[in-house]
Amino acid sequence: MRIAFILHGKLSANSKLHSRLKDAFTGLQHHLFYTEFTGHTEQIAARCVAEGYSHVIVCAGDGSLNEAVNGFMKSGKSPSALPKLGILPFGTGNDFIKSIKSPNTFSGIRHSIESDKFKTVDVGVASLQDKLGHQTQRYFINIAEVGLGGTIAEKMSGSSKILGATLTFQYHILSTLLTYKPGLVTVTVNGLTTTGPLMNLVIANGRFFAGGLCVSPDSDLADGLLNLVTIGNVRTWDYIRNLPKLKSGHKIEHPEVLYQTSGAVSVSAPHPMPVDFDGELAGYTPLNLSVIPGSVQFIV
Repeated sequence: MRIAFILHGKLSANSKLHSRLKDAFTGLQHHLFYTEFTGHTEQIAARCVAEGYSHVIVCAGDGSLNEAVNGFMKSGKSPSALPKLGILPFGTGNDFIKSIKSPNTFSGIRHSIESDKFKTVDVGVASLQDKLGHQTQRYFINIAEVGLGGTIAEKMSGSSKILGATLTFQYHILSTLLTYKPGLVTVTVNGLTTTGPLMNLVIANGRFFAGGLCVSPDSDLADGLLNLVTIGNVRTWDYIRNLPKLKSGHKIEHPEVLYQTSGAVSVSAPHPMPVDFDGELAGYTPLNLSVIPGSVQFIV
């Protein structure tokens, strides 16, 4: 058994954290990796796959977990040949762990590793344009968004998180809603193509996004399906009025909100629209996205 911990670079000076980790994993072979730049988690995760680590624990947020998933999936190995993946939440939103309900302490993770407790979960895969306009393929494990969510991810990538997860997300959601205008989008789901104004399309594997909002109450990480929430021409007041439902995990009853399930979705627009995966800007439409069932063994 070889365990790799991938820690966000901002944690490198946290001596108390290092002490807690080492105490919790005394007697087990483990190694600490620290990220130094955007995309580094993906590189480290790929290295851990190549070097035969049995477990990889991401000590960061959903964006870093997304990078680790991409490092795993791009190896081309089967789920049983990959390390088991886990997360300890040290990020801004920490939304995926709310769906997977895995341990959030070092001692809890150790117990799950020694008990070989894991759940095989699905992963989404997409073809889209990167930030330079080149065709690329990316993976996500929690939530993908087209439209408003991508714009918010763009803004958050360079902003301070000093207000904490919930207030930071709510500030950017509300400030963006005040000026954002729905774009004309063509969406194909289950063989049916529709064109119309779109505020945001949420393509959900997990249930939560934006620091704890339950946007997709029916999502199941292991059912081989994606849950789609299409939000058309809604106003800022509509969002504020329905915020309690999002927090409590109830579906929104609104003529401009549609819930669907599918194994795949295609999205195009006259002008490229931003796409975010797991809270990070991933690229732009056109987007072709599908689900790969049972892709990763996740520590629970």
